[in-house]
Amino acid sequence: RPGINWGFIMMIQGYFWKAGPGGQLRKEMDTSWRTFQGRLAHICATE
Repeated sequence: RPGINWGFIMMIQGYFWKAGPGGQLRKEMDTSWRTFQGRLAHICATE
């Protein structure tokens, strides 16, 4: 079920959001997540 998977992803994302000294891990994940979203948007735009 996609709903359960999405909730699980959000839960893990929320966990890592708070993890890491000085929020370094959170910052790196945020950067990679934005990059992923940017690539996805680019792919959708060029389709």
